[in-house]
Amino acid sequence: MEEHSRQCLHRSWSKIAEIRPPPNSVNVRFQVLEKSATRVVRARSSGRYHEVCDLVVADETGSIRLTLWNDDIGEVELGKTFEMIDGYVKILDECMLISKGRTSSISASQEAIHDAKALPDMSRPFAWKPAKKRKRTATGRSFQGRPGREARGYCSRKSF
Repeated sequence: MEEHSRQCLHRSWSKIAEIRPPPNSVNVRFQVLEKSATRVVRARSSGRYHEVCDLVVADETGSIRLTLWNDDIGEVELGKTFEMIDGYVKILDECMLISKGRTSSISASQEAIHDAKALPDMSRPFAWKPAKKRKRTATGRSFQGRPGREARGYCSRKSF
């Protein structure tokens, strides 16, 4: 146990709101907010059946969805604080989630997270991408000096 705590002291922990794809490995300390029912899926390649569970985990900066498989589901309890070492980030239907890989490990954390926040939800579609802002003038006029669509009473987002 001492060796594990010494290794954790030298690791850099990522905040959930700062995670961006596609890093190869992510070290995250989190609290489990929600745990869904376990479902059974069949692997296409091998034909084997596996148990899968989706969790919503959070830290002080935000929340994200975590997917666990088979024996790892029983290790994680609702409301407790855990740390995942060398987890990976993936994009599924434009939503970011983290998962425990074969070389990853999940263990109970010595440090508790007391003020876990559910917002921002990093599992929403495109939540990990920076928002693009459209250039507009303060008066609602075009850059040529003519009144823009808003100034003429039309919707600014339509082009008809």
